[in-house]
Amino acid sequence: MPIILASLIFAAEAGGGVVEPPAEAITFVLRDNQQIIGIPLDEKIPIRTAFGDLVVPFAEVREIRIGVRLPSEAEATVRAWVEALRAKEDLDAVRAQVPAILAIGRGAARILRGAGGGLEGDAEAIWQQVIDRLAPEPETYVDEDDEIIATRFAMRGDIQLPRFRVQGILGVVEIPRDDLVRVRIEEMVFRKTFKIGAQFLEQTNSAFDSKVQIRRGQRIEMEASGTITLDGNTCGPAGLSNSRWNNDNMGALMWRIGPSQPWKALGTEFKGKAELSGTIQFTIHAFEHQGVTGTFKVVFTTRKD
Repeated sequence: MPIILASLIFAAEAGGGVVEPPAEAITFVLRDNQQIIGIPLDEKIPIRTAFGDLVVPFAEVREIRIGVRLPSEAEATVRAWVEALRAKEDLDAVRAQVPAILAIGRGAARILRGAGGGLEGDAEAIWQQVIDRLAPEPETYVDEDDEIIATRFAMRGDIQLPRFRVQGILGVVEIPRDDLVRVRIEEMVFRKTFKIGAQFLEQTNSAFDSKVQIRRGQRIEMEASGTITLDGNTCGPAGLSNSRWNNDNMGALMWRIGPSQPWKALGTEFKGKAELSGTIQFTIHAFEHQGVTGTFKVVFTTRKD
């Protein structure tokens, strides 16, 4: 099992503080299969390509695969071992060299992957054993060039960043480029359920503060359910269609981002991007004298494109 050396820093809800939903889990995979999960501090990644020197914003990156460049001596050792394996003259000596080949690392797999054709019997078994150790997955990256896969493009070249700086729960970690195998960026989904009671009324300027901080442009989804009663009439989150105040149905569930923005009706669902940054708030479009009872429930989900 990989060892988690550090964790992403998420704002805690303890003490009524603001919760900032994690948008992504960024995992830095090391050569020894350890993993560091954290927030990259490098805003840009310089890479030298066949088309010139380019700079890729880290925010655009979905995956980085670090290439393997074998020293000439190591490459010569692997190729000599392959020739001995093909000759089949002294397989015991070939087996004895397996630890030395494994010590070279996944760079040796690039040479070995193309050397399996035509092998059979014990020679093929030895070859397969080494391949399985060096590159256990078919997609294990063993090319010489680094590869950056972004949201709108992919490129190969030589990353000109000697160290990757990562903010983890234990502080800042600096990872030498040559110790990295892969940087994996995965979308995280944040989901939370809120209950908005009858005490939160627009007429009394009473708002339910979700404590969830969102950013402008962040994709959000809300699904509302439940019923309330006002003036003896029962309605759902869309409110009473035959009774209106300020162009919205009475009893409707309202929402906004931040305390200074105007309220707008939620209805039973919303899917879209946040127009502003701030905390999500809710209220019920009703008057105190209407004797409001009941509860609305909102399932809030956010993710990053």
